[in-house]
Amino acid sequence: MTGMEQASCVRVAARSQALADQMFAVPDSGRVDRRARRVARRLCDSCPVRDLCLSEALARRTRDNVLAGGLTYQERCVLSHEIAADLGVTLWGLASVSPSTVLAWLREHPRAVERARSCTRAYWRDRKRSSSAALAQGRLF
Repeated sequence: MTGMEQASCVRVAARSQALADQMFAVPDSGRVDRRARRVARRLCDSCPVRDLCLSEALARRTRDNVLAGGLTYQERCVLSHEIAADLGVTLWGLASVSPSTVLAWLREHPRAVERARSCTRAYWRDRKRSSSAALAQGRLF
């Protein structure tokens, strides 16, 4: 990717690969360090190549739960649905759309990233509420 040497994650990795993995990837244990992830999101949000990184991840259908363009896999899925619908392709067809087309779409729809984040937050908030209610009523198991 052109210009990726300017990416915030690349600069962090140059200093400490372990720290970059902790911030931007999901470790082998599967447990995400929430504080490190928040810092990583802020770095992504101010990164000069964020849109490029995100468009590559969306067009290539990157499935692992690394932060790409500041979004998790679940958030990228939500955003992928919106982009595919707007471009008139299926979700699977989005893989045949060039990253430059996705990049242009992202730049035309600057609020789409926040919509994807909001949708994902709402989903997890509802899941937490429903499991808490089930636990309180003794219906969890």
